[in-house]
Amino acid sequence: EASIDQSDDISLIPQSGMKVTASSEETSGEWAPVSNAIDGDNETFWHSKWSGKPAVLPHSITLDLGDTYNINKVTVVPRQGQDNGVITKYEIYTSMDGENYTKVAEGDWVANKGLKVARFETTEAKYVKLIALEGKNGFATIGELNVGKDIKVDLSNAIKEASDTLENAEIGNENGQYPQSAKDALEEAIKLAQAVLEGEGAKDKQLNEAIVELNKSIDIFNNSIIEKPVYKKHL
Repeated sequence: EASIDQSDDISLIPQSGMKVTASSEETSGEWAPVSNAIDGDNETFWHSKWSGKPAVLPHSITLDLGDTYNINKVTVVPRQGQDNGVITKYEIYTSMDGENYTKVAEGDWVANKGLKVARFETTEAKYVKLIALEGKNGFATIGELNVGKDIKVDLSNAIKEASDTLENAEIGNENGQYPQSAKDALEEAIKLAQAVLEGEGAKDKQLNEAIVELNKSIDIFNNSIIEKPVYKKHL
């Protein structure tokens, strides 16, 4: 079974900025609301409604990521107690507006408690919907639901932003201009970031560090704008 520890995975989008909804949830027979799927705790879980009149397949769970991201994977930590509701056949859809969804992945997962991962072509999304087509005993349960972003695309975007910043800046020594030394420094920072991006086998951690460094360099450049005090003559 794949380890459910994802603490080292820096591609995961913070759950704290997300909102979650589901086709149903169980809150009377046991406390298994959909909010449990993004609470950072592998031991709590979301369960489709089973008391009274149980909800029937397919079950779905939808994330509002809180922002737009370039994403390329969804990870699921299955319920860790019983295997009731472990999702074995799934589809994943993404959306920008929460109304029009496009299918990005489908497949089967082994019915065990190990980490489940669905990878797909990098796509821009603000909403992600996971549909459980099959689950143990006709239910769906999830311990934790996460979405991973494509850090390579993020770095590429940061490089573009830095280049655009340079292109739109006027270099010189007058008010509203940027010093040549600041331009040289940002050009150097862009080169370093580009080298990481094009490097063989760059890990997410290195890509992420390159983004952080480049963003710092953009800030330093923006703050280097020349603002000379203007003296007004007293009348």
